[in-house]
Amino acid sequence: MESLQRISRREADMPEGSAKSRRRWWILTGILVVLVLAFASTFLLIRYVNRSTPDKTLDAFCHALLQADYRTAYKQFSAKLQQTISEEAFAAPLSQDRVTACTHGATGNLGNSVVSQLKLVHASQGSNIDVVTLVKDSNDDWKIDDIARLSPLAN
Repeated sequence: MESLQRISRREADMPEGSAKSRRRWWILTGILVVLVLAFASTFLLIRYVNRSTPDKTLDAFCHALLQADYRTAYKQFSAKLQQTISEEAFAAPLSQDRVTACTHGATGNLGNSVVSQLKLVHASQGSNIDVVTLVKDSNDDWKIDDIARLSPLAN
């Protein structure tokens, strides 16, 4: 109680403008800290929402195939897979028999590699199920690293 009285006496002994300017400084500092924290939180939230996931990669791949945008579909491949097959070799059979439906299984997001199934239905009514392996690249982006034919489906 006595120390509280000493503080009150010290503030009373100070010129009135000094106490007001100190209070104003603390308020402005508090506002600045809140603004910086809000900005940082917003940035982290946006980064989290826009992060690469296996499902987003497969969704982009399917969407591109359905739009016959083979360049965008090819960009979903890892560097290793792109070294295995050229964009032209990938696009040629698809442009002859367009994909009319594309679905994929659920993927987990554990580790640096996931496996999912991909079902493609073509304009010729042929369809197939592929096993797709996705990996994280050096930028933490998920890329399709391997596609293996599981089975052709009967019409």
